[in-house]
Amino acid sequence: MNIEKFWELVEECKDADHPEIVLAESLDLLSAEEVLMFAYYLDQMHDYAYRNDIWCAAYLLNGGCGDDGFHYFRYGLISKGRRIYEGALKNPDHLQILWDERPIENEAFGSAAREVYEKKTGIDFFEAIERLPENCRSKGFDLYIDGALYVHPDIEGWDFEDEEENRKRLPGLSALDYESQS
Repeated sequence: MNIEKFWELVEECKDADHPEIVLAESLDLLSAEEVLMFAYYLDQMHDYAYRNDIWCAAYLLNGGCGDDGFHYFRYGLISKGRRIYEGALKNPDHLQILWDERPIENEAFGSAAREVYEKKTGIDFFEAIERLPENCRSKGFDLYIDGALYVHPDIEGWDFEDEEENRKRLPGLSALDYESQS
């Protein structure tokens, strides 16, 4: 399993009504080690999307977004496929293309690999994490988008109820959100 295979599996299920079900069926055809590595990449993608500007995009798209909601939003974002996900990392305002698909969340997508792994092996998933190579457990991997190394930006938080700030930082999504409230 590598990042390309990870995205191939996501792409295969992204257009399904329930991508988590299609994903679980695909993962079930893989070895337990490959399923575990898929979960590793999923976790890394989930972490890369932990940013205040993406959180605000989730807030605007989903009509509010607390801690759990942002957790499920990021799985939903990954389940939309590589182009949408990487577009969001480059510019969260890109997510306005998902306006008509709201809300964006998929808690079950995040647990599909864990459930498949446990079914295949009978081993608790979190215990199995210890089986990952040390280089996977001790640090993440370098993410490249369009051939360039992705550097996680340090974006200060702000009050997502501040319309002026939202319009400044995410003008497209803000316009859609505030117009829909009129």
